[in-house]
Amino acid sequence: MPEANRHVPGCPATKQASGSLLKDWQPAWLPILHGLLLAVFIGVIYYPTLDVPFVFDDFPNIVENPAVHPEKLADLREVFNSPISTTRPLALLSFALNYLLGGLDVFGYHLVNILLHIANALLLYQLIVLLPLLPTTDAPAAGSGQRNLAFWGAALWAVNPVQSQAVTYIVQRMAAMGTFFYLAGLSIFLLWRRKKIGRTPALSLLCLCFLLGLASKEIIITLPLALLLLDYLLFPASTAAKRSKAVPMIALLVAIIPGLLLLQGRLPEWFATYPHRNFSPWERIMTEWRVVWHYVSLYLLPLPTRLHLAYDLPISRSLLAPWTTLPSLLAMIVTWYAAWQARVSRPVVSFAVLFFFLALSVESTFANLEIAFIHRLYLPTVLLGPAFLLLLPEKALRRAGPVLLLVLAFWSYWTIVRNDEWKHAETFWAGDMERGASPARALNNQAAERSDAGDFPAAIDLLRQALLVSSTAEEKKIVLYNLGADLFLENRFEEALTVFREIVRDYGAYRQSCLFVGQILIKQEKTEEVRRLIGWLVEQEEHRYEARILEGNLLTGEKKYTVATALLRRTIAEEPAALIDRQLKLRLELARIFLLANDIRQAHATYLEITKLFPQNYFAWTQLYHMLAAGGDTERAAIVRRFLEGSGVQVRGLPAPRQENNAAGNVTTQSALPLK
Repeated sequence: MPEANRHVPGCPATKQASGSLLKDWQPAWLPILHGLLLAVFIGVIYYPTLDVPFVFDDFPNIVENPAVHPEKLADLREVFNSPISTTRPLALLSFALNYLLGGLDVFGYHLVNILLHIANALLLYQLIVLLPLLPTTDAPAAGSGQRNLAFWGAALWAVNPVQSQAVTYIVQRMAAMGTFFYLAGLSIFLLWRRKKIGRTPALSLLCLCFLLGLASKEIIITLPLALLLLDYLLFPASTAAKRSKAVPMIALLVAIIPGLLLLQGRLPEWFATYPHRNFSPWERIMTEWRVVWHYVSLYLLPLPTRLHLAYDLPISRSLLAPWTTLPSLLAMIVTWYAAWQARVSRPVVSFAVLFFFLALSVESTFANLEIAFIHRLYLPTVLLGPAFLLLLPEKALRRAGPVLLLVLAFWSYWTIVRNDEWKHAETFWAGDMERGASPARALNNQAAERSDAGDFPAAIDLLRQALLVSSTAEEKKIVLYNLGADLFLENRFEEALTVFREIVRDYGAYRQSCLFVGQILIKQEKTEEVRRLIGWLVEQEEHRYEARILEGNLLTGEKKYTVATALLRRTIAEEPAALIDRQLKLRLELARIFLLANDIRQAHATYLEITKLFPQNYFAWTQLYHMLAAGGDTERAAIVRRFLEGSGVQVRGLPAPRQENNAAGNVTTQSALPLK
């Protein structure tokens, strides 16, 4: 019997359904319609995210990362010198291009993420179209039935609320980019298998996709194994001759893996606790058996109330602690066995299920990563939709349109609700806390939003709570630093000094701890101690700018405002423009001195520079609001106030005069320039 006409023995229902899907007539406009619908669906549900602020890991990877802050095209090569995410230069390059075009305005970053999600949905659509629904080498071209299956499968994946974390969370563009090259690699292999492209171009493109994907995120490391699995399940063993040509092509990619793994260092000590974690590699593996089933439940029932960023799941300390650990492993083994048994009658379903576990394996085994993040579902779930649909009888599948449309409507609405939560940082982290997030992390980030809004007492209370539940030294260090900063801003100097001295004692010159210590000593009029600290900071290149700020503080105390501003301006010019955190701190100090010197024009201009440098610096916006209101420019003041309140910042009227240490200064009686 010719291979193209071969039936699947023992499964007439599957044969009939698959055959119908393959043979249906296809109008020429159907793929275009499907593509437009996918783009519209995604555009509508993700349009509200265009002004979602930076959160969480966006800050170290983007906001505070000098490697992605180029001033000109030639600076793009600095992504290879990034102090963070060094193995993902292509993703960092995309952030650098965003910065080059629009600075730290979040609009451009979100727009790229949305367009990338649309591209992935279209790639997935084409991948499903290319899948042979019968295990055969020379399957006919897909008809309208298979294209409809591809549309529903891609749409169900694209609008599922669990994907919002990979789209709305800017830094997780890394996952979306890795998925793009992974899907492209699978599609190229199928195009070669369907005789659409030759072996040499297919091999070249596969290698390119693999390398580009690897430069985006390490999840693509499983692509060669996925290709082997795809070849074995969807193309029968009787085509041994063609398989013999495919295996070398895939093996070439597989050969790269051991070398890449060696670059990451040796295998871990299985029962030794990871640095800065509260689990060992083996405990993480056992915990992930349970996490996988939690992921599945989230995918099937993605209510916004079940979704949050930082999960706080109990660690599995043994096979029976908690008791669900061993049953979770057994359930996985049963699922693998069932999927393998279905390889003859339902090869696509078999591949989709096994691929789900394979694609999760990089981030769900012994890697020194957080236990659970739902953006890890972005790639593994790509084929779960069509797999579920192919389990339905043919009649049910053909009549499922209204039901599937209802599911899309619910999931789209839930995605919009979840995206709206991302827009309001304080309520976002408060919701995370209520839903079982890691308590120290959620409390710390909730406190950061209260601090940005100027509510320092509330922030301090939250940070003290976070300190009590910090489970690692890394968490404690971050919480202590933020607590000290907020105590300082609340003018509680003795308490702040105690906190910062603890940080310096236990963790060294962490971030700007020494700067805070110096500023407190200035308030205590301990000038000699400050000068000794300045001398030490000058010798540390990384902290030299802090020495200049302290020198400026001393000069300001002597009312030598002109000398102090000249010193800070010179330091701003000397410090690399890409170091945003330093540039912000220097400019904030410069603006404070201008206010003390009653140079309102220069203070206004400096605060405007700060908002252009980092639009989410709400303190600078608040200062501009007060200056505009004090100067009688009520129209522009109202615009700024609406922006601040829309960002969760509470503006409580005009500020009273404050002590010199506070950057607000006394500007209530001064005229102000209008915003430009």
